[in-house]
Amino acid sequence: MTWKSEIKKEDSSLPDSAKEAIDKVTEQLTSAFENIDHELLLSVIIPHGRGRELFKDKKELVDMLVKNTIKRLKSDILYR
Repeated sequence: MTWKSEIKKEDSSLPDSAKEAIDKVTEQLTSAFENIDHELLLSVIIPHGRGRELFKDKKELVDMLVKNTIKRLKSDILYR
């Protein structure tokens, strides 16, 4: 199961408008992260230089960033 299908499964009780909004935000985040230089992203996220060991390619890094961002946006931690 991919992270996108996990998010959709978690969202099954949400109204359609909220699901559509999550899909749009996911698309826009993916596009934004894909347009940032891969090495630059790694240097900010993992400044000690071991990022190449953690992510096999840019797609894997972008997927992780988008997944974590969506989870964070959906959590109530932001509103406490």
